Amino acid sequence: MIARAREPDLALVRIPTRDLMPGNLAALRPASMAPMEKDFAALSCGVQAGQPPNCSVETVLGKKLIRKPGGAMSHIWEINREPASGRSGGPLIDKRGSVIGILSGRNDGKGLLHPPSTRFTRFLKGNEAGRVLLDPKD
Repeated sequence: MIARAREPDLALVRIPTRDLMPGNLAALRPASMAPMEKDFAALSCGVQAGQPPNCSVETVLGKKLIRKPGGAMSHIWEINREPASGRSGGPLIDKRGSVIGILSGRNDGKGLLHPPSTRFTRFLKGNEAGRVLLDPKD
């Protein structure tokens, strides 16, 4: 882990590999630019219970509008199955290779993912320049 923030609950990790990596980074696609269709395939990536990182093909059921604690409304993506414990914070990647969501929870046997927001973007941009954002309590 090269950077982390408690609010929002995010971490930036570097995973060494001998595999060739694609030449482009995954772009963050805001909810307003994300696909509007329902029941489309997307790739989720994460780490669970001390296992190596892995990816799964998910069926995205669509966007939902939810009320967050405190009353604010927010859009989320809903996937057809509950993610394994420990995968929160992992990306949801659409067929264009763009990050359209960050796994943030589960409800009624389904996974919930928040679209990239300005808070996520600020966190990532703050770390592109080599600055590591750590909670001052650590």
